[in-house]
Amino acid sequence: SEIYKKNCFFISSKYPLLMEKIKRFENLKKENYFIEFINNHFELVDINNNYTYNCDPFYDAQYRCKDINNKPVFNLIKTSNIEKGVFYKNSINAKDSINDFLNLERSKEFKFNKFIFFGTLLGVHLNDLDKELNSFAYLIVEKNIEIFRLSMFLTDYESLARNSKLF
Repeated sequence: SEIYKKNCFFISSKYPLLMEKIKRFENLKKENYFIEFINNHFELVDINNNYTYNCDPFYDAQYRCKDINNKPVFNLIKTSNIEKGVFYKNSINAKDSINDFLNLERSKEFKFNKFIFFGTLLGVHLNDLDKELNSFAYLIVEKNIEIFRLSMFLTDYESLARNSKLF
């Protein structure tokens, strides 16, 4: 709960539109996913009792990081801006965020300039990968606000933003 409170403060101050979305979800009082402690590890479980990890997510994070510098990396090459679309009032314009992310200039020397995470799950791999990648910027894409909210219990987003720009 300490990490969650810390994340709430951080996200409220740095990403207020995201925090508003999280609060709107919380006000629905609806739960489709939850975190359960099973066999000495945290598990992301849906309302149909389907397990996401079936292993310790912290071990899974370390496994994902192992030898990442020796694994092939796919580069995203931007050739032109993503066109803007029509968005609803108070929505977050993801296309603008992606363009800002892609156009961000590197100010320090890093092995990986930018890195994109598609899906957070419980997010414990984000901090471990950051230690290995030391990227200048991260784009975190999680389409399910409930899963992102649950990741706030186990992932230190403020720590991730200390040396990197977050989108």
